Amino acid sequence: MSRVYSKNPDVIFRTVADECILVPVKKSVSDMESIYSLNQVAACVWQLIDGENSDERIRELLADEFDVPDEQLENDLQAFLNLLKNERIIEEA
Repeated sequence: MSRVYSKNPDVIFRTVADECILVPVKKSVSDMESIYSLNQVAACVWQLIDGENSDERIRELLADEFDVPDEQLENDLQAFLNLLKNERIIEEA
């Protein structure tokens, strides 16, 4: 079953010195554990989470963009989405 996610508006995405990060704005600035550094694929996933793209559509778009075996792509995508959900960075739309 496909799911659609939306971003928590209390989390901002920034690119700083060629590094993509997610920063929850409700936490203390000194809380470095609340800052998430994203690799290229994770940053792409973040950009595709828009309240309209399903996880299946995101997987399809990633498969077109990156040379990754299908099973690994599916496992990594679901693990990343679960992390974001558990940290309340995204929620089901």
